[in-house]
Amino acid sequence: MRGEHLLQRLDQPPVWLPDLIAHLATTHAPSRACVLITHLARLLDDEHPDLPQSLLERARQPGRSMGSLARAMQDFFTAAGLAMPTNHTQLLAAGRRQRRIDAVPDPLRQAVAAFENAQMKAQDRARRAGTRPRRDHTLETALAIIRDLALFLISMRGKTDWAQVDVHDVEAFLATLAGARKRRLVVLRQFFRFARVHRLLLVDPTRSLAAKEPRGFRGPTLTLDQQRALFQRWTNDQTQAHPHEALVGILALLHGASSGEARTLQISDIDHDAQGIRLGRRPHLIPLDPVTWQVMQRCLRHREMLRTSNPHVLVTRGTKAGRQPPSTAYMAHVLDACGFPPRTIRSTRLIDLVNALDPKLVASAFGMTAESTLIYLADRVDPSRLPTHLGGEPPHHDNTARTRRTSPRPDTSSSEHVTPTKMAAKHKAKIVTPNGPRTCFEAIMHREGQEPTGRQVRRHPPPAAENGGHRRLPTGRATLPAKRAGHPAPQTAM
Repeated sequence: MRGEHLLQRLDQPPVWLPDLIAHLATTHAPSRACVLITHLARLLDDEHPDLPQSLLERARQPGRSMGSLARAMQDFFTAAGLAMPTNHTQLLAAGRRQRRIDAVPDPLRQAVAAFENAQMKAQDRARRAGTRPRRDHTLETALAIIRDLALFLISMRGKTDWAQVDVHDVEAFLATLAGARKRRLVVLRQFFRFARVHRLLLVDPTRSLAAKEPRGFRGPTLTLDQQRALFQRWTNDQTQAHPHEALVGILALLHGASSGEARTLQISDIDHDAQGIRLGRRPHLIPLDPVTWQVMQRCLRHREMLRTSNPHVLVTRGTKAGRQPPSTAYMAHVLDACGFPPRTIRSTRLIDLVNALDPKLVASAFGMTAESTLIYLADRVDPSRLPTHLGGEPPHHDNTARTRRTSPRPDTSSSEHVTPTKMAAKHKAKIVTPNGPRTCFEAIMHREGQEPTGRQVRRHPPPAAENGGHRRLPTGRATLPAKRAGHPAPQTAM
């Protein structure tokens, strides 16, 4: 009714106004839609032009939220191709960066602000060149690390100038959070390299530091009992688990889906005829088992109750009036009720698949690179796959009994790196020949119930003239004619 009155009152209403009123009525409650139409009428009655882009800019409210009317108009105008989206996201990111810079103490703030300006210019250059620019979250994380370093220098080390920072200060700061040493050191290298180029200091304190870590997955995983408990929780209707929790959890547990893939899943990605879905950058349609399909239908029924036109499968109260996916903060806490984060559940599934199948096949199925799946390979031997005489268990023919018990990857940082030089020194031996002592390599093989047997390979055989152009074994069992006088054949002995 309010929309009809607005159309009758205007002399020349825009052609898109009836569709916009219908959009507001379908995405909001009747009372809320009436309030938004009233605000829209005020914007149409002022002296400014009634162009979609101009209306969108005037409807936006200052602050962290652009307002319900501006958000609804932006979704409608951008979907219809009538206006460009606002720069509200960039303004919010700029505000977050400025808050991190303001938290830096005054003596050290100017250098951090200059570093932030240089990072933003690099991001703009990368965007114009068509390469991969750094995301706003990456820049905010870097500024947060530098802010923490500045606070540490002022409070713990008593230094008020970047030129006074040495390697010991950086090491002490990195030791406060050992788990993030590698990430922190990368950011600090960028900052001190920038500071040295702009002559803020003479020596880069991070130049001699290293953050070598053993490559491989070292995070926590789930046991079989924990996996069974989660499966029963998300497939049993009596547990009263939220539909979003059940869908995100079952996709991670059975299909190795990340929270980002579940977050961006849309209605158009569901194939009801084949009972499959398309996740993220995976090249193939993923067929769903009956249990996962039942959980998907339960989530879709929950979405229908919200009466939303949002194209995503996961819709919250804050996103039902728009078209954006749920926030990353919501996805980070959607599994809090079960007690395990999505990354742990997904890592457990990837470890099982990579160790049971070919890593290249897993990378192709998940749309990952071949190198990214290698970190999940366990560097230990599964005793159940060894022969019985070597201490292993007999092979199982029951598929349910062959489920691999996953465990965190052990730390191999202290293991000795084997080189050809070390192997040669380990197997070096001396033998006595008719021509004197010779250096050789000796390998001994132990067999059960037999005496150890070995083979000795001489590294420097005698010249061909000493034995009449023949090579005689030390035991005298056989002779090997030399192939060429300049290249004698190696002498071996049993």
